[in-house]
Amino acid sequence: MENVTWSIALLICTLLVNNNPLADNHLRIFGGYEAKIEDHPWIVSLQYNSSHTCGGSLLNDDTVLTAAHCFRRPHQWSLYSILAGTHDITQPGTKIQVKDVKIHEWYISFLFINDIAIIKLAQKVEFSNKIQPARLPNQDDQLPEGAPILAAGWGLTEVNGTAASDVLKAAKIEVLPHTTCNILKLLRKVICAGNRTNGVYMGDSGGPLEHDGVVVGVASYVIGESMYGGFTSVADYRTWISRTTGI
Repeated sequence: MENVTWSIALLICTLLVNNNPLADNHLRIFGGYEAKIEDHPWIVSLQYNSSHTCGGSLLNDDTVLTAAHCFRRPHQWSLYSILAGTHDITQPGTKIQVKDVKIHEWYISFLFINDIAIIKLAQKVEFSNKIQPARLPNQDDQLPEGAPILAAGWGLTEVNGTAASDVLKAAKIEVLPHTTCNILKLLRKVICAGNRTNGVYMGDSGGPLEHDGVVVGVASYVIGESMYGGFTSVADYRTWISRTTGI
């Protein structure tokens, strides 16, 4: 316990005094390609005051999985909505207001711990070839290092960019050693992913990490200026998701 306390204290000091933080909790798809919404029909754009702010994954007709850090304080859910069924977020799609959000009760924002949240929508979406619920892994499912995975979203696509992509992007990446993304060994329920040419880099948090069409992760943070990102492991939160949603 003493070692954990010292690790937390050291991380707090590092984040406070370092001009280049260890990690940033705003990711972008980097080095990817334009994707079809039909290939990722569960992905939605989470919007704040009608502007894209995060990604999310539709779990059923009125429930969305995303990252806890996507929500500003004070929490005014009426300012949030989701846009589904379109690969270009400047074009019409299915837009629905957010009714409520359940943020993990043990979420610690500056440590990226338990960075997961559930959105309840004000009304149900209608399923189509462009809108479908995601499949989730079982609680015991774990991906080995080197496993091929896919990150998708509308995040910023350039290292020094300031605007999100209007069209859905995806990047083929792979599972990396856990220690690559594990800040001071505090994070346990995280999938580390990326590679030297494609990855995630600031801008599309909350979006899905996919493996064989299963949403295995939720985009959470990126390590400094690297191409490596940390994704909240969905398998490790299956019990919490079931308890929170009944799914």
